[in-house]
Order: sequence, then C-alpha cells, then structure tokens
Amino acid sequence: MTVQEHTQGSASLGARRPPPEQTLRQQVARHELACRDNPAAFVQATTAWALGAWLALALPAVLAVLAMAAALAGWWMDEALWPPLVGLLGLLLGWTLASAVWPQTLPAGGKTLPRNQAPRLFSLVDRLRGAPPPAPPRPAGAPPQPLLPRAIAAWRQHRNPPLAVQLDSSLQAELQEAPRLGLLGWPQRRLRLGLPLLMALDGPQLAGVLAREFAHQGRGVEPRLAWIFRLHQRWASLSPAQRPARLSAPGADLARRLFYRHLYPGFEARALVLAQLHQRAADACAVQVAGAQAALQAPLALAIQQRYLDQDFWPRLWEQAARVPEPDAAPLRGLRVLLKDSPRQPAARRWLAEALKALPAQRALEPSLRERVAWLQGQTGDEADAPAALPAPVEVPAVPARSAAEVLLGSGLEPWIDMLDADWRHQVTDEWRAQHAAHRRRERLLHELADADANAPLPLADLLLWARLARQVQGPGAALAPLRLTMARHHAIGEARYLLACALLDHGPAVQPRGRRPDPTPSQAEAIELLQSLANEGRESLQYTQALAADPHWRLPAAQRLEMVLEQREDFEALKPVRARLRELALEAERAEKVLRSFQGEQQLEVAPTGLRSRHTGTLPSTAAQLHTRLSARVLADTLALLKSEPAVGKAWLLRKTSPQVRGWSLYLMVIERSHALLQPDPAQWSQLLEAKIQLPLPVAVVDLAQPYWQDIGRTDLVQAMRSTEGACIYTAEAPK
Repeated sequence: MTVQEHTQGSASLGARRPPPEQTLRQQVARHELACRDNPAAFVQATTAWALGAWLALALPAVLAVLAMAAALAGWWMDEALWPPLVGLLGLLLGWTLASAVWPQTLPAGGKTLPRNQAPRLFSLVDRLRGAPPPAPPRPAGAPPQPLLPRAIAAWRQHRNPPLAVQLDSSLQAELQEAPRLGLLGWPQRRLRLGLPLLMALDGPQLAGVLAREFAHQGRGVEPRLAWIFRLHQRWASLSPAQRPARLSAPGADLARRLFYRHLYPGFEARALVLAQLHQRAADACAVQVAGAQAALQAPLALAIQQRYLDQDFWPRLWEQAARVPEPDAAPLRGLRVLLKDSPRQPAARRWLAEALKALPAQRALEPSLRERVAWLQGQTGDEADAPAALPAPVEVPAVPARSAAEVLLGSGLEPWIDMLDADWRHQVTDEWRAQHAAHRRRERLLHELADADANAPLPLADLLLWARLARQVQGPGAALAPLRLTMARHHAIGEARYLLACALLDHGPAVQPRGRRPDPTPSQAEAIELLQSLANEGRESLQYTQALAADPHWRLPAAQRLEMVLEQREDFEALKPVRARLRELALEAERAEKVLRSFQGEQQLEVAPTGLRSRHTGTLPSTAAQLHTRLSARVLADTLALLKSEPAVGKAWLLRKTSPQVRGWSLYLMVIERSHALLQPDPAQWSQLLEAKIQLPLPVAVVDLAQPYWQDIGRTDLVQAMRSTEGACIYTAEAPK
C-alpha cells in the first residue's frame, strides 16, 4: 500500500505559494456538490479540462516543429528574409518548452528482482495487472513461429510490457512512474516492493494491496477516472516547487510556470474530488481480488506496523549508534519475526487508535484510514455504495500464519534478506558515523555544562540545553535534576514545565487505565498537573512573573500530550474539555504561523538574543532578554557548524520576528546570503532542506536571499533592514586564500 501526498508549493519562505487553503477548500466543496448531483457530467467536464490543459502544452511544441520546418523549407527555396526569423521563433519556442518536456528518470534505490528468482511473485503481479506472461524461450533448432501469431504477441507485449520489480527496505508497495516527455507523459513504470511489506502481510492481504495499486493505473476501474488520477499525480510531482528546472537560462522554465499558474489550479480542485471516487473504486478492486476481510485487515495491519517501526524498532536500532561507531545491525533479519508479530505489542491498540484519528493532508490523493475503514466495512464483495461516515469499532488484526514473503519468495528469501541488510548498512554508514560523533559531542558538552554550573549558575538557555542533552544521552530520568533546577531558578518557564512533565511520564511506570489503577502514581499526577496548567495558560490573567515567562509555543504540545495520557487512563470525562481546548490551541497556532510567515506590510524584526557578544558593542543581552531566549553560544554551536559545512552560505543573520496580532508568538529568521562558490544549490528547495537540518529549540524559518521572492524590488527595504540589524550577523564565511 502506498500513501502518497502530493502537495504544491514549498514550505520554505520566498517560494511561490500555492493558492490559499481556504480558496482551495471552497473550490473543492463547490465541485463536490456538482459531482454529487451529476457524477458522469462532472467526470466528462474534468476530462475535457485535462485534455485542454494537455493540448495547451502540446500546441507550442507543434508550433515550434512547424516553425522549424517552415524555416528549413524557406532556406531550401533560397528565401533570404523570413526563414531566419521563423527559425529563431521556433528555437525560442523549443527552448521555452525544454523543461516542460525534459525526460524524467525513476528514483534510485533498492535492488531489481530477477523474474526467475521469484516466479510465484511475478505470476501474481502479471495476473493482477492483466498482462500476459512472457513467452518462454524457444529451443534451439525449433521451426520459426508463423508471422501472424508473432505480430499479435509483439503487439500485446508492446501494449503491456513486462514490469520490473524492485525490492527495498520500506513498508510500501508503489507503482512508480517516470514520464519520458515530462508534462506530456509517455510513462515508464516500475513496481517498488518493500521486503518488510512482504514479511508483514499474508498472501491475500498482499494481493489486495497490489490490486489496489494496479487500479491506480486503470486495471479494473473506470478508465477516465484512472487517467485523471495518474495525470494529477504526474503534474503534481513535476511542479516547479517540487522539481527544480533542469535548464537555468532565463525563459527555460517559462512554459512550466505558466502552466502551473494559469491551467493547473482549476484541474487540481476537480481532480481532488474525483480522487475520492477513484480510491473507492481501487478499494473495490482489492475487495474483489482478496475478499472484504483481507482488504480491510491489510491497511489496519500496515498502520500498526508502520507505527511500530517509527516509534519502537528504528529508534531502538539507531540508539546503537551511540555505542557502536560502525553499523553492524541486520534490521530485516530481525523484522522477519518482529514485524509480523507487531500486532501483539502492548501498544498495538494505541497505535491503531492514532492511525484512525489521523487526517489526510489538504491536497492528499489518499483518503484517511478512517474513511477507508468506514467504506470497506460496508462492502460485501460487490457493493459499491459508501456506508456511514463513522466506522464501526475495529479490532487489532490477527498475526498471519505464513507471510507473503515466505510463500512467494520461498528459498530466495534468506539471500534477499542478507543482500538488503548489506545494502542498508552501506546506505546509512555516513549518517551512522555522524550520529556517533554527535553523541560523543553531546557527552562532552553534558559534562562541560555540569562542571560550569558547579562553578557559576548557568543561564536559562544552557540549563534547558543541559536537560535536553541529559534526556538524549542518559534517558528521561537524567533530565529531572536540571529541569527542577531550572524551575527553581526561573519560575514557570513553559518549556521547562513541558519537558519536566514528559520526563516524569517517560521515566516512571506506564500509565494504566483507571479500571486497573484508580489513582495515578505521584509522578504521573505531577505531570498531569503540569500539562493541565500549561494547556490552560492564557485563559485567565497571569501574575507578572508568570506573564513574563509565558510562552504560547508549548501550550499545544502540552495539550496533545495531556490528551494521550487521559486516553491511556480512559478518563473520558476529563477528555472532553481537553479536546475542546486542543481545538482552540490548534487554531491559535495556525493563525500565528500564518501571520508570522507573511511578509506583507510593516514587519517587527529585532536581533535574536543569543548570548553571543556583539561585534559592535561588546555587550551581552540583558537579563530580561535572556529570560525569553532559548539561545546561547553553546546552543548555537551545532547550527554554526552546519553553516560552516555549507559552501553556499556566505553570511547568516539571526532575527526574531513578532507581531501585535499574535502576542507572545515569535518566529526566528535565519537570513542567508549566498557565497561566491561556483556550485550553488537550487533556490526552490535548498532553503527548505537547510531548515530541516537546523536543530534549535524554537521555530526557525530560513530566508534564502537568492530566491526570486526576496530579489523582488518591492522587498529591497525589508532585505536591507534584515542585513543591517546591529548584532544579528552570527556567521561570515572565510574568504578563500
């Protein structure tokens, strides 16, 4: 099963933003009404819209070919004036369309599975995709086959060529597509299968997952719905924000940008509506192939197993990087038993509840698990109507007797486990070594902080750093002492209260339901009280010291952790007000994010109090400023090392942005000026990647001044204000010698 979320735009500041979410929701709601009233007419109109957009892309290519042909004909007839002009027009059109039709390649990764090593798997794949099996090789000396049967076999082979299967270490099945002509299509396809997926499901469940995946390519579903779905997938993945232009000359990406600005938005809202119909048709294919029970059990099992991998197996495996400098683990060999048995884990019910509560993204083509379960529960095998919106209670799936890997790969399973384990170790070697070195640095810094506090009281930023490092290096119990020290010295700091509550919950015994343990343990009661006070902060007036330390950034995480604890306690009466407060805090955080990431109008910017000595004044931030900052020279050490390792960074400024519309909220801006290095990363994606690498205990956004958004003449004054803020420059690259 593949969960694909195709989003437009970029999370980085300055990138071209997608249409506002509210506008998209309004368009989708309007199209849903039209689709509900007359589905056939809506599908027909969307098909016409898609064809029009496709022809709008193809027409300039045809004009470019005609212009070049006319120019060549004019030169052939010895015309002197117009052939060069027409030829130049053809070249300009071709150059403009180059990035739109630039061929794409399938993503790298995994190992190709030869057909002769897994005949049962390929037989299942060929049967589900409706492809004829490859003809057996003809023995030497056999008479030639007649012309007509050979022509028919060649035509069938060309129409549905053999599908390559690639095994990797993921828990996914995905029919990958790479268009040879970019936005114009002509795809090449490959089936990506995760060996953990084969080891987690039984044969019928895997057949249902594969049938659903092949339905996305039109097998067993309405052809126009499948075509619109594939077209949406392709165009979303090739948008300028998702994939940078291959040609950097001016105008080379013009056709693609015009397409996504004027033609694609209307098609996207329609395709999102039809994606729901297509997904139900794909689930119906899974029911038809595997049966209603197996089709329902497969997504439930995968949801549990994915959370087992993310929250248990991989974190425990990567903990070894702290002790072992080189990776020597064999994860797939362990997963052969552990993954299949993950529904027996004590946390399986909680993982399933979390999966059923998760909502899809705004532009997700895949429905939520809750929606899929509600629809599949109403299926009897042939029924195609949607059931009630709320699913009936579901149980944790049973452990399969034999996995699909054992059935379909047979004796070839062991060699493939060894091969993919070796491939995993090769891929993670650099990251493993980096984490080992980072752990050693954290250990040294942890001892340094303890020694420094013994000599003189540490500032707030370093105390919180001490607590975070102690939790990472030694476990949640080691963070209790520095956190209580922080609470004693700096009153009700929001981050300290939240970290203390989490440490108390994680260090002590597991939270038990009230039926088993009526009263929580003292540490759990203290943690619940801390989370409640933090989540309810802001509802009533605070004392001066509390208002000074109030930080709204920690209220939403506190409410989320409190909801989890009360669910484990099965205290449903206390859950009601917490969930209502959680909705309020989520809206507040969303509004603050929107306001602080907007750069229209007057901006409130100030130097971020970091504890670094100013180059200009030689002074340190005041005590009041230190109370609000979470930064210091020690906290910034990893960030400065990251900036130094990036050749594209010439200068960096760290600013703090606030707004009177969202009092108490702030956003830290890492403003980057490019260096003069010859090789520069693409502006559309580099700032987002750099932002993900920055590890600071506060919200940070990267502003890449090389982006077109920040090079606009209307933002010159804002950029100059950022660069000229006194004391904000934290890094300057050394000039090459």
